Amino acid sequence: MLKLQRGSSGRDGFAYHAGLPWWVHAGPAGMALVLALFTVFTQALRAAAADPVKVLRAE
Repeated sequence: MLKLQRGSSGRDGFAYHAGLPWWVHAGPAGMALVLALFTVFTQALRAAAADPVKVLRAE
């Protein structure tokens, strides 16, 4: 059975450890946030610009 010590990440035994800079995680997270905000904003504008009578007639 595998048992990790407290404070050990489990990667300490490997010969090579590649440290990742903070922007490797922040970049894609920021891009996903921008994409989500852009999508919500465009859908809100489309809903605000739509004629309610035509929308209700089409349902």
